[in-house]
Amino acid sequence: MDKKQFFSIGSVRSYLDDLNKNLQSLPLEERNKYLAEIKADIHASALDIEENNKIESEEVLAKETLQSFMSPENLADEILNEHKNDFADNHKANKSTAQLFTGFSVGGLGALSVPILIGFINISATLPFLIAILIGTVTIIVNKKVLWNQQMVSYFKKTIRYSTFGYLALGFGFFAIRLIISGELDNFVIYYTLFYLAIGALYILALNKVYQRKAVQLQ
Repeated sequence: MDKKQFFSIGSVRSYLDDLNKNLQSLPLEERNKYLAEIKADIHASALDIEENNKIESEEVLAKETLQSFMSPENLADEILNEHKNDFADNHKANKSTAQLFTGFSVGGLGALSVPILIGFINISATLPFLIAILIGTVTIIVNKKVLWNQQMVSYFKKTIRYSTFGYLALGFGFFAIRLIISGELDNFVIYYTLFYLAIGALYILALNKVYQRKAVQLQ
């Protein structure tokens, strides 16, 4: 039977979907590797059964093939058990990376709003915060030890939501305070506030794109 046709059979597709769901604790690359290997084994088994037996229908072939394999739950447990020692490192990486991202990226974004309040910008004082945002963002995206499981994706979504509220509150709040203190608005405060809000919006948008991609990978 054609490979594409075989894997379109409902029971086979359901088996692989259940297996995928039960392997969510694995990093995406590792999970895809196991799924590819198991798909190859299932198809090879189906071809062998089809060659040596008279099969009445596609569903019968799929049923006989899958009977020779463990259930998706048991097979996933066996695979995950092989990686149980790796999970400790993954969870440590998740915790440390989340803390670094929150402190560096979210904190850095908030610190960039200070010039709105004081009415001028000190480049040498601002540069470290820009570097902090870059370090925090790059670390959470490219760190291969980070396990993007449901918990990590939920944390990322929550952080984006709080960051959006925080940067808007600081931007408009400092703008209002500056107006009350000085009694007037100078061009710097107006332009920098607009710049800060625009850069913050683009940053939040970029983080949302990352979140959406990671969320899709978990499905």
